[in-house]
Amino acid sequence: MERKLQTLEKWSHAQKRTATVKFDDLFTEDSVLELKGLGASSTLIDAKTASEYSKAVGSDWNIKETWLEGERVHAVLTEQNEWLEAAGIPEANYEGEFVIKQDKIDVVHLQPTRETVQEQAKTLSEFFMWISREHPQQHSNILANGKLIHNEVAGKTLVKMMQQWRQDNEPLDSFSQ
Repeated sequence: MERKLQTLEKWSHAQKRTATVKFDDLFTEDSVLELKGLGASSTLIDAKTASEYSKAVGSDWNIKETWLEGERVHAVLTEQNEWLEAAGIPEANYEGEFVIKQDKIDVVHLQPTRETVQEQAKTLSEFFMWISREHPQQHSNILANGKLIHNEVAGKTLVKMMQQWRQDNEPLDSFSQ
């Protein structure tokens, strides 16, 4: 039981840009991440590739609460990262379920809270309209078939373009001194 919680802690730390954890030591060979609630349906992603995306966007995952149910560890999680910061969103909140087999993560299910979905949907719709109009090539680097691409290149591009969008759309200060 304690080892499963330690594995979850390792996952949290492995997402950080400065982490030195090898993903092969953390995930089973065919591990997947299922991200629900953002977009029309859930998205299945290779968990190692998703972790590379998390590192690229500077994710900081915090585990708020955990409970065990057989092989599954359930968790309440918060995420802060560079694109959320650029978008003016302080953090994203999730309910997570991790299937852990022999001290390795086999499946990760993440579902953002309703509030997180609403906050991100508004911001992302404005951002995607801007990027498709102003930077169509970059748009195709981060979005495919209406879904966010979760890999290292897309993560770095998303952060860079979100910061540019924020800068381009910041209201100008009044002409005060």
